[in-house]
Amino acid sequence: MDLLDALTLRLSAAAHPSYFATVGAQLPGVENRLGVPMGVVRSAAKEILRSGSAEDFLEEALRPGRLVVHETALVAGLVVCGLPTRDFGAKLEIAERFLPAVTNWAICDTFATGFHEVRSHREEAFDFVASLCRRAGETPDTINAPERALWPTRVGLVLVLAHYAHADWLDRVRDLMADERPLAVARTTYYGSMGWAWCHQVLSVVDPAGAADFLEALVRSEKIDPLTARRAVRKIRESYRASAEEKEALLARFRPLLPARVDKNAPNRKPDF
Repeated sequence: MDLLDALTLRLSAAAHPSYFATVGAQLPGVENRLGVPMGVVRSAAKEILRSGSAEDFLEEALRPGRLVVHETALVAGLVVCGLPTRDFGAKLEIAERFLPAVTNWAICDTFATGFHEVRSHREEAFDFVASLCRRAGETPDTINAPERALWPTRVGLVLVLAHYAHADWLDRVRDLMADERPLAVARTTYYGSMGWAWCHQVLSVVDPAGAADFLEALVRSEKIDPLTARRAVRKIRESYRASAEEKEALLARFRPLLPARVDKNAPNRKPDF
């Protein structure tokens, strides 16, 4: 039995039917779930890191087709994030190898928000982050089907919102968000659209007026689809980090610019499961 098999057995023993049902409502369509609380998942990742077997575990786990169980992918992503290394470039290569295991928003967001080392290596990591956001069109299968680049793109956007929400980086990350490639993924997928809107909301905290100008320019140029723009506005209006006055001003500014109703057949509408 290898390390990944041992982990799967441990997680299976910690599975709970009520947690499986509760979390299942938040992860529609996600197969191969055990129903393990995140506290257990995080503890398992910490034990692997403390044991000194993290590199051996990842060597097994990151082989193609091994991370088929949802919770084992969560653990592997956290191990990648916590892996001690003197060579950050090598760690980014490991992160790239992990990406095929990102198949839903929970794995994506847990990994990207937990990759804290990016914050202390922003410059070195930026090319990697940008390449994720621009993954649509990078390979032949995504040129005419940007939705196939959904999860790398969302990983890139969540890395931006988690680790680049700083005044010194606003110009560069806004240029990245205005790129046609992440916007194409947002236009064609629900989770890409929500990821873009969430990223915009977090960056708006740093510069609310600049964020509103940025979004309006995208709307007027029709670079952004109406549904993603509406979600970006809604995210800010739902946030406790924006004042009541800012929320009302935002609504008044964008109500005339966006259609009252969005096409119910839009490809980035919330999916029915």
